[in-house]
Amino acid sequence: MRDILRENARERGQRVALLTAAMSVLALLVATFGFDEPARAQTPPVKSTPGKAAWQIEWEKTLAAAQKERELKVDLSAGSFAQYRPVIELFGKKFGIRTVISRGEVDRLLAERSAGRYDVDIGFYARSQAVTRFIPARAFDPMAKVFFLPDVVDTSLWWGRRHVYADPEGKYAFTYAAGADTTPLEVQFNTERIAPEKMAALESVWNIVDPRRFKGQIVSYHPEEGSFLVELAHPDIGEKWLRAFFSPELGVVFHTNARPIVDGLAKGKFTLAVQIAGIARQLDRLSADGARVMRWGEVRTAPVKEALILRNPAASHNFGLMNRTPNPNTTKLFVNWFLSKEGQTARHNISASATDQSLREDLTDFKMVPESRRRKPGTKYLAPDDARFTEDLTAKQARVLEIWQEVRGR
Repeated sequence: MRDILRENARERGQRVALLTAAMSVLALLVATFGFDEPARAQTPPVKSTPGKAAWQIEWEKTLAAAQKERELKVDLSAGSFAQYRPVIELFGKKFGIRTVISRGEVDRLLAERSAGRYDVDIGFYARSQAVTRFIPARAFDPMAKVFFLPDVVDTSLWWGRRHVYADPEGKYAFTYAAGADTTPLEVQFNTERIAPEKMAALESVWNIVDPRRFKGQIVSYHPEEGSFLVELAHPDIGEKWLRAFFSPELGVVFHTNARPIVDGLAKGKFTLAVQIAGIARQLDRLSADGARVMRWGEVRTAPVKEALILRNPAASHNFGLMNRTPNPNTTKLFVNWFLSKEGQTARHNISASATDQSLREDLTDFKMVPESRRRKPGTKYLAPDDARFTEDLTAKQARVLEIWQEVRGR
């Protein structure tokens, strides 16, 4: 047996030696005569797939999770309810999400939250409601925690190269749009009671409080509803103007609901509607349908004497991220889509009535943004997040009511 093993080992050694010699001869022939080596089979190169960006991965993950939740619950204040329904419904159709829209009953919503019922994902509210009601109730989470789309995160794409918030902390009530016209005061007028050229000739907000012009001809939202905070804080308007506006001598009629304001102006009972917050959107819709109603800023081509502002009193300019949202992934998807170029372009183009310009600077479609309410290049505006307009709103509201009581005696 040992002899057989030794014989096999000898044979293997001989074969290795012969193979080594053959290879040496072949190498010598190639070097001497330039013989080519046999062609080798070509393996196709492996195509490398570039890795997805982090935001793309986050988008796909969020979308998949949102489509499992399948629902978004939005609370729209009265001022933005009809206006933004088409935009929110577009989001639902685009991503296969059921959208449930409620109509801004703040007291009910906050009472439900106090009782442990958390039934809303996103809320669209006026600055005063957000700052004096929802934020003190700790109803909002910081908005930026859900941002991930690059064109939302990149502040260079936004007015002032920053994100604008309605609250002093700059965290909770995100401001995505603002009115920019030739007057800091929101005024609509009936064209049958005063000709557009006469309204265009008014050069100052102080003309509005001149009893010789408009005594008994003005309707307004009642100051108890949170109006006039911007006017109080504006450096060229302030308490003196409020006293003149509240004065019985001017005879302004104040209401706490929309119907008498809308009907009163549209039917010609009043000449002017001044500072009526979200109710102005209803008049915009009537104007689009042919009602004899226009905005002062539409006919006033040159700025008035007072400093212009990017106005943010209305509910259609701010929204907040409700904490304990029932649909966190759908909410995250909506916030990023709504603030993206696509979402804000949709808001410009399919809102149910005229809307204000987005604070994004990269938009080019403005179908529902009147020319008179677009930012003018080179024009200076007081910022909507100027501390004068965002800080101490509760104290400012109290001061407005004090002035009201002092002037009206009740």
